[in-house]
Amino acid sequence: MYKKFVNIYDYFEEIFLVLCIFIMIVVIFLQVIMRYGFNNSLSWSEELARFLFVWASWIGISFGQKKGQHIKITLLNDKLKGKVKVFAVILGDVLTLVILAVLLIKGVEITAKIAYMGSVTSALKIPKWTMYASVPISCFLMSVRIIKDMVINIFVKDSGEVA
Repeated sequence: MYKKFVNIYDYFEEIFLVLCIFIMIVVIFLQVIMRYGFNNSLSWSEELARFLFVWASWIGISFGQKKGQHIKITLLNDKLKGKVKVFAVILGDVLTLVILAVLLIKGVEITAKIAYMGSVTSALKIPKWTMYASVPISCFLMSVRIIKDMVINIFVKDSGEVA
């Protein structure tokens, strides 16, 4: 059941990122054609592209965690072996979780304040809080992935190998 849920989420996340980037490229391309081909620009295209970029960037941090693609300084970890290496990786994950928790809490606070104000974007009239909500949502999703990796490193891997 757990693996099926993770596979569904992984699939949804990849489709979401591909769609965001694809739509963003199409909208920007359309804006360029309209501006230089027809000497008329679209009032909403930059706003939509910015919205999609923000969401793709923040959801991409969870995807980066899944793929193990985040930038890390591995000088110390490369020199360590066995359980000491696992401990160092887990310590790094705990510190990352602390940072994500702060971002999540502050992100929720800012999103709530903006939602309370009721402001909307100028061209598309999208509530502004929907853009800011990408921060706490992505921090939560990445935290779940890090906790999953930590559980694997602590309880599953006995050989000193790190997930």
